[in-house]
Amino acid sequence: MAAASTSACSVAFSPACGGSAVDFCAAVRLTRAPATHLVLTRGTALEIYSLCVSRVPSGTKAPRGAMDGIAGAELELLARVELAGTLQALRALRLPGESHDSLLLSFAPAKLSLVEWDGVSHTLRTRAARSWEGLMDEVGCVDTDAPLTIASDPTASLALLVAHSSFVIALPLPPLARVGSARWCTRAHSPPPH
Repeated sequence: MAAASTSACSVAFSPACGGSAVDFCAAVRLTRAPATHLVLTRGTALEIYSLCVSRVPSGTKAPRGAMDGIAGAELELLARVELAGTLQALRALRLPGESHDSLLLSFAPAKLSLVEWDGVSHTLRTRAARSWEGLMDEVGCVDTDAPLTIASDPTASLALLVAHSSFVIALPLPPLARVGSARWCTRAHSPPPH
C-alpha cells in the first residue's frame, strides 16, 4: 500500500486576507465521496460547506455565462461547530489508509486536536487531542504572542507543533487501530442546538 499524503486538495490553510471575517480556510475531502468541502473558521466557529453545482441539462441551450455545462454553483452550510477557543492554525491531512481528509487544529497556548467529519451525525468527531499547557512552567520558557504553527510529515504519520516560538513538539498521529490510545484522548463535538 502506498504511503498516504497530505490532503489531495492544495488550498492554503493560512490566515485569510486582512479585512476578512475568515481566519483560516481549507478545501478538503471530508467524505469518501469525490466531493470537495470548504472549511472556514471565524473566531471560535468552524463552518463546513459543500459546493452544490447545477449543471445544464443535456440537449438544452446553456444560459449566458455558463461554463463547461455548469449553470450555477452555491455553497451549502453542512455544519457550524463552536470551538472551545480561538483557532491558531488549521491543516488538512490524509491519514494512512484513509480515503478522506482529517483536520489538524491548534489552540493557544499549546493544544493540538485531530478531528474528522462524521457523516452519520453530521458533526466533527475528535480522533485525538493533546495539550502541553504546562510546557512554559516546566521548562521556564518566556511566553510570546507568536502564533502556533502546525505541520505534518509527507506520510501524515507525525504532527509537528511549534509552540512559544522555540519549541517543536513532534507527536505520532494515531493510525486507525490506535485511536483512543493512551497518548491521545478522544471525544465528540456536538453541534449547538438550532
